[in-house]
Amino acid sequence: MKDIATFVGGSGKFMAIICEAEDKSYYKVNYGTSRYPYSFSKVFMDESEATNFATEYTDRGNKPVLLEE
Repeated sequence: MKDIATFVGGSGKFMAIICEAEDKSYYKVNYGTSRYPYSFSKVFMDESEATNFATEYTDRGNKPVLLEE
């Protein structure tokens, strides 16, 4: 397996790492907290599905912050 992308979200709280199989037949997303990014994993047949999952997983917990002038 070869790491091809890392997503971090929730102010560094959530992490998802997309890995590609050596023969490029499937993609695996390892995800969890930044401390334990390999807690869970999911397998996808398509890179775009893996990317969508990683994006959705890391986007939760991101809250807009109003900047003061």
